[in-house]
Amino acid sequence: MNNAYLYLHGFASGPTSSKGVYLTEQMQALGLTLECLDFNIGGFESLTISRQVEQTLAAMGDQPATVIGSSLGGLTAAWAAERSRQVERLILLAPAFQFTHIMAQSLGTDALAAWEQTGSRPFFHYVEGRELNLDYSFWRDALSLDEQQLQRPLPTLIIHGRGDDVVPLDVSSTYAASRPWVELRSVTSDHSLSDQKQVIWELLQAFCDLVPAQP
Repeated sequence: MNNAYLYLHGFASGPTSSKGVYLTEQMQALGLTLECLDFNIGGFESLTISRQVEQTLAAMGDQPATVIGSSLGGLTAAWAAERSRQVERLILLAPAFQFTHIMAQSLGTDALAAWEQTGSRPFFHYVEGRELNLDYSFWRDALSLDEQQLQRPLPTLIIHGRGDDVVPLDVSSTYAASRPWVELRSVTSDHSLSDQKQVIWELLQAFCDLVPAQP
């Protein structure tokens, strides 16, 4: 059975992100297909992490899958692997573990309270190039997901920038420390890892033992 390769973009991003496009091109050169999911389908306003997980599981069909996730897409990939044994490998790029803690610190208590009171708040959407409203249900759903439950042992590669000021490297270090099946590779970069695309590809290719598809 063929292996499905999926790419999950980050928060308020899309399938045309530079890393997703680059990795798609590299996979195509090997005769392989990387499916870049679009979590904006269904509307950004009603987005939740659980919805992203369900979309990921549906995209696998009945195939075994290697899932590549960036930032919040990395957290989504980890939850998909916890939910389905079809996920055989994870490649996580600056994954947004400790998500609610980091987001709460970023927004602050007053902003979170206002979000709950009004029911929605604007976030800048990088694909749309403007602010879009996001329902408070996103935050409620995120709080319901206990990351301590992410305990399924499967081959996992994390690539994280040492200069990441959005999700600090220590977050991935802590995650990997209690999970011996996780390989953590730190690189000299920021959260976007946009200047490390070739390095990401080389590490991914070796980790997945990728070879050209047979005709």
